Order: sequence, then structure tokens, then C-alpha cells
Amino acid sequence: MLALVLVAFITMLSMSIIRHNRSKNEKNGSLSTNVPWGPRPWPIIGNLLQLGYRPYETIYRWSKMPKYGPIYRLRLGSQTVVVLNSASVIREALHDHSESFAGRPYLYVINETLHGKGVISAPYGREFNEHKNFLLKNFNRFGRRRRSSLEDGCLDEIRMVAEKLREKQSSPFQIGNLLSQISGNNICTLTFGRYFETMDITSLFEKLNENFNDTATIACFNFLPFTRRFKTHIFDNVNYSNNVIKKLVKERETNFDSQDLNNIVDAYLDQMGKQRHFSKDNLDSLVQDLFVAGTETVSNTLNWTIFYIVSHPHVQQRIHEEIDRMIGKDRAPCEKDRHQMPYIEAVLLESMRCHCAGPILLPRATTHDITFQNYFIPKDTFILVNMWSAMKDEEQWPEPEKFRPERFIDENNRLININHPAMMPFSVGKRACTGEQIAKVQLFLILVSLFQKFEFHFANGWTPKDLRGQPGFTLRPPICQYQASVR
Repeated sequence: MLALVLVAFITMLSMSIIRHNRSKNEKNGSLSTNVPWGPRPWPIIGNLLQLGYRPYETIYRWSKMPKYGPIYRLRLGSQTVVVLNSASVIREALHDHSESFAGRPYLYVINETLHGKGVISAPYGREFNEHKNFLLKNFNRFGRRRRSSLEDGCLDEIRMVAEKLREKQSSPFQIGNLLSQISGNNICTLTFGRYFETMDITSLFEKLNENFNDTATIACFNFLPFTRRFKTHIFDNVNYSNNVIKKLVKERETNFDSQDLNNIVDAYLDQMGKQRHFSKDNLDSLVQDLFVAGTETVSNTLNWTIFYIVSHPHVQQRIHEEIDRMIGKDRAPCEKDRHQMPYIEAVLLESMRCHCAGPILLPRATTHDITFQNYFIPKDTFILVNMWSAMKDEEQWPEPEKFRPERFIDENNRLININHPAMMPFSVGKRACTGEQIAKVQLFLILVSLFQKFEFHFANGWTPKDLRGQPGFTLRPPICQYQASVR
């Protein structure tokens, strides 16, 4: 009896709190929108539990219901959000109204760790634009114009990994850590001018990976404020990462030579004092941005691509044939080979379409009031962009669940659909990935180098039964082991 009374009391209290918060928000104008509501939210937690284990799939499924459509509202804990689905809606928002949807809402974990600095967590404005333009300029300077150094560093890493694979011949292994090592050290080279063979860097990547996998806790911190009192390993990992990065930046600062700028940190130190918003705090956050985004995007995309290739033996056979025909088994690949190897490019594109690294983009906020798709959306509205829906949009991609590189190649073996409006693996608009071109070069070089030397199989005759992967901050392939044989 007492339990029933307590349940009734808690339910009534929760509903009272929700009504109070909704009334307060309406007075503040934050809910003065005619965007329709999605499924009815529960007290306190809102729609959080209804989203399930794969929220991007649930959100997309709801968008197909006529009563909701591609744009609707959800209540996630204490936060009201507007969700965007479908390729056409997302492109219109992020491309045609790019500045309107370029804001960043308050996200507890990110703001407590990056403090609104750098690029990822920074609010949209002059400071954000200055740092984004700095990255674009210096990616071009150190990554593309000096492409030979980027290639050399990348190929050196691959050679070391290839030696490890030769040692593991016929022995089962997981490939994720090896791919993280390659992409992580490439980021080290671009950021600091060299890679580091230290426990600090290895642990840094491990801590970042742990946090990428713990989205449930991060979601609780962002949407259920009362959970923030329970500090977890997430903040321990973040503090460790921050300390390692500050140590590396300090080391570079001590050895700084304005006459010898050969990496991102050097270029930034050179601009400090010359540009108003360039500061030590911003530099530390910017480096953390590079490690988080650069390492995970490349390694996760490669992980999925290899998984799909091994799952489709005819694709691996055709890749081997293209490599043998264009560069042979001995010459190392280079960036210029990309244009001569359209099938491998098509495989990478299809892999990114089938499983984009971030199925739901880091939340956005509207920078001003806007009427979008006949809905009024006020300034500072919390926006969730379900990029998964664009990549799985049946109107854009026939049989979207199937892995078919032929979507991107014609009967004359030429690339097509490169600029397909629904193809946005690096996002579009003001907050599109600044390292897209460098990432594409790395993806090509690493994939070609590995399949030039090896043939991959799933270990012990294992076959994938579920291609949906492991949900997290980014979407990762199913846990599996491989075997590699030298070609």
C-alpha cells in the first residue's frame, strides 16, 4: 500500500514539474513553435527510454509516420528538441540555411571539458569562424600542399602495422586498435610534427575510445541534470586527456621556432598575440578537437569498410584486381592514384553511406528565429540532425540496407554520385568537417596499402548475422576477429 502511495505521489510530482517547466518555457518563448510533437513523453525522462538501443533508427521510423513527419519535437529529460530527418530536409537546413542552424546548445559534458573553446564546442560567431578558417588554411598548408609528408607519415605507420599483421598470420586479431594507432599517429604528426611512442599517447587514445562508447552516461548528464552529481570515469578520462594534451602543447611551446613552422600547433603559437581570440585555452581545446574528431572518424570508417569488404568476398576480389592492375604489389600507393582507382573510391563512399560515423550529429541550435518548412522555430532551439535518415532514405537510395559500391560507379567504371545531395558523411554547411579532404586521403592510402599486401577473412569461419553495429557516440561495426594472409 505504501509503495502505491509513493508511486502516485512521485507521478503527480513529476507531472507538476513538467507542467511548471513547460509553462515557464512558453513564457520565455522557447516553445513558441508549431513543430508537431512526436510520441507522448514520460514524466521526468521524456522520450529517452522510448528511443531504445539505436535511437537513430527509432527517430527515423517515427519520421515515417504521417502524424509526425520528418520534423517533430521530442522531450529528452528536461530538454525539448526539434528533430530533423530525411535527406532533403537536412540538406536544406544545413546547406541552404547553414548559418541559421550553426549554433551549439549547452551540452554539459562538452562545456564542462572544452568550455566552449576550440571548434567543436564553440558557439557560432566570430571566434568560431576564426578558428575554423585557421584549420582550413593550415590543413591545406601542412596536409595537402605538403602532401608528400602526409603520405610518408601515413605510409610509415601502415608499414609498422603491416609487420604486426605478418606476425599475426593465421592468428585471429581485432583490427580496431591497429586502425586507431594509424589514424592517431597521423593526427599527432599533423598536430605536433611527429608521432609519439609513449604510454601517455596510447592511454590517451584508450580514454577517448572509452568515452566514445559511453553515450548513455553522457546523455544522462546532458538531459537529466540531477545525474550530474554522480561523477563517473568519463570526467577522469577527460581530465587525463586534457593533462596529456597540455603537456604535449607545453613541450612544443618550449621548443617553438617562428622560423620553422611545420605543424598545426606551431602555426597557432605563431598567431597568438596577432589575433584577438587566439589563446592558450583555445589551443588546448583545438588540439583535443583534432584528436577526438580526427582519430575516430578515420579509424571507424576504415573499420566499417574492412568489415563490409570481408563480408562481401566479390568486393575484396575486385579491390585486389584494381590494385594489381594500377599499382601492382610492390609500389606504395600515393594520393594521385585515387583518380585512377574508382572502384576503391566507390567502396569507401558506399561504406560511409551504409554506416556514417556519426548517425546523429552533435546537437545544433538555431542562431535566430526562422521559418523552416512552414514551421516557426525560435532562436536557441535545440536541434537534433539524424544523418542516418539521409543515408537510409529510400527515396534517394534504392534498397538502402544493402552494401552496393555500384551505386557510385557506372558501366564504364567511372565514379558517379560523388556529389549526390543525400551523401553527407562529413556533414555540410558552417559546421562541416574541416578535415574532410585530409581524411579522404588517409582512408584511401590505408585501405589500398592493407589490401595490396593482405587478404582478409573473418576468423574461425565466423559470419556476420547483424550488420547494424554497436551504437555509441559513433557507430562501430560488430565485434569480430580477422585473419590476414599475405598475398
